[in-house]
Amino acid sequence: MKESGNLSDFHEKYIKGTIKASVVEDKVLYLIDLATEIIDVGLFRSAYMYITTRSLKHMYDKRTAEEYDYLLINIPEIIRSPDVIYSNGPDKRANFCFVKEIDGLLYLCAIEKKVEGGISENFVVTGFRITKTKNYFKNYSPIWSRESGYLHRTDQIRPQ
Repeated sequence: MKESGNLSDFHEKYIKGTIKASVVEDKVLYLIDLATEIIDVGLFRSAYMYITTRSLKHMYDKRTAEEYDYLLINIPEIIRSPDVIYSNGPDKRANFCFVKEIDGLLYLCAIEKKVEGGISENFVVTGFRITKTKNYFKNYSPIWSRESGYLHRTDQIRPQ
């Protein structure tokens, strides 16, 4: 069963204070609806974006406390209003990388699009701050980028 509510409250209830690499209760939180501009480009069949305790626990264990706290606040904004959407590598769990500059730093949310039984759902797999910007994206293919406040198609790749 999916929960709704605040990401910080979800963290407080299921993640805060857990021991590194410990197992957490398997829960799903509805985060936000994707922006109309993103839905209109045809990459996603469903507007709903979710995050699981497993993904949140992964970030909690792997990121510094400062970076994790910043992600808790900003993940909805990264997803709602990315600057660029990249196609993720074929060997990666996530299909897309939503990237947004916030306060002069780049943040990435990896998004997995799951289709089961004809139902399409979107999940945040992980999120992090990108520190080596020029080299980080050399093997990524941009699919969409924001220009003049609108998301538009680049000619480099067509959505799958």
